[in-house]
Amino acid sequence: MIVEMILLEDADLYAVICYLKISENCRYLSKIWVPQSIRSNFLFLRNKYFTSLSSAIRIFKSKQELLTPPTFYKVNVTSVWSEDMTAARNLATSLDRNIILINTLDFYESMTTMPHVEIFKISLHRHLELDENQHIINTIKPVYKPGKEYPDVPKNRHSLLFYDGTWQTPVEGMYWPNKDVLTAKATSDDIGRCVVSARKGFETWSKWSTEARMKVLSKFSSALKYNGKVELSKIVHKWTTFPRLYKDSLIPQYPPLWVTIIRIRKPKGVITLMEQNETDLFRKLAQSLIIGNSVIVICSKQSCDLAPYCDMFSTSGIPPGVINLLSFENVKSLSEGYNASEPSDVYRQFTVSKQIGIVIY
Repeated sequence: MIVEMILLEDADLYAVICYLKISENCRYLSKIWVPQSIRSNFLFLRNKYFTSLSSAIRIFKSKQELLTPPTFYKVNVTSVWSEDMTAARNLATSLDRNIILINTLDFYESMTTMPHVEIFKISLHRHLELDENQHIINTIKPVYKPGKEYPDVPKNRHSLLFYDGTWQTPVEGMYWPNKDVLTAKATSDDIGRCVVSARKGFETWSKWSTEARMKVLSKFSSALKYNGKVELSKIVHKWTTFPRLYKDSLIPQYPPLWVTIIRIRKPKGVITLMEQNETDLFRKLAQSLIIGNSVIVICSKQSCDLAPYCDMFSTSGIPPGVINLLSFENVKSLSEGYNASEPSDVYRQFTVSKQIGIVIY
């Protein structure tokens, strides 16, 4: 568990110091973020009343400095202190953390159970990964077999890779015959660049409102119908209204009764898909995208190809990096299949839990 505290400029510093002295959870506190404007006052009170406080002190000048990524595969807890509840809630919403507390450092089993459950569903070798991009790279496992390779560039751009919103030639310039059509052969360099593209796409796409994402995916659905892909169009259209079924939930108050908890779910990040048929691919693609994830689709001998549709995604207004395509002649199955069938389970598999605990005076 990683626990941090953020003090805003109007925080009651005397109350903060007194609270830290009596809170049992103070021992978990690794870092305290203090604005430059109240740095001197906070350090004075700490040195006067709580010299044993060992947490690292970090000074910040702008709130942008607080928007740091979470520690990978840990339960991340941040406590925000401010007299302005609106400002505190706005900051809490923007922080990428599992649990955000406002004007308290007390967290209870009701808050921490869900993040622990979600995190420890991950197998041990994934838990040991320290870098999320590297973890995604490691889940894509090409199988390189001896055989003829083709350095010729195919005339059809749909035989190339697709990331950063455009068609890309493979770094090593090699291709493989896919049903008598030369197709780009991705290598580790291509995978790395594609993951960086997907990460950038997620940072943009996840910040869009659900309504904005619905509008763009509706355009994509119409483009599919116009191009004769009626069944795929229906699948995408069906899932554009998906998030409306799941609103942020207010959890019943647990002791102490003066703390209320709001539980929301946020998009997971970069989703990797590889499917044998287009129906399954487009169902999972639409489910993932409408929630705010970016996607890397793997094409191989054993799976269907997204290449004929990449231009439609772009012309529909989906930002660069949200849709990405890698191709391999042979590749191992992905560890995560995203095979949930119930709508509530589908929603959970593409999201992670975020909980905000607020002191009610």
